[in-house]
Amino acid sequence: MRIKDYIVPVGTLVARESCSPSKNRAIQVCLKRSKRGRLVEKTVSDADSACEALRFLSSRDRENFVVMHLGPQKQVLGIEEVARGTVQEVSVHPREVFKGAILSNASSVIVGHNHPSGDPNPSESDRLISARLVQAGKVLNLPVVDHIVVGENNCVSIRAQNAEIFE
Repeated sequence: MRIKDYIVPVGTLVARESCSPSKNRAIQVCLKRSKRGRLVEKTVSDADSACEALRFLSSRDRENFVVMHLGPQKQVLGIEEVARGTVQEVSVHPREVFKGAILSNASSVIVGHNHPSGDPNPSESDRLISARLVQAGKVLNLPVVDHIVVGENNCVSIRAQNAEIFE
């Protein structure tokens, strides 16, 4: 199974395992299980493995903001795209970031987005949204483990550069 198999597109979130269309449900979180009943076999142990999981964002022509839902042992439950922006920015709200994570019973999250320019260095607004999401996560008891910025050839961990934001 590839990590892309666990991406949940914008607007198709249901709190159940099947992802069949439903007229009565506005929110779906589709969880795919392996043959052994586990959600996934991929775990994210550090910024490098999170970067590897989010590498698919490097080819996007607009900024895309995603949330990686993690289980208790940092196994990936799913990756949800919560916002699409322009070439230079993406607007994201904590409510949208945590909605799917709560429905999927995530223990923590890693957020990430791409920079279509190819330069993965975080902007000041990237650091500000990280701080805002970390604070919201504390209120919800749903920690934000890291914020990964994906560039053309590499990624940058905001946690590695600004650990105080995540404390």
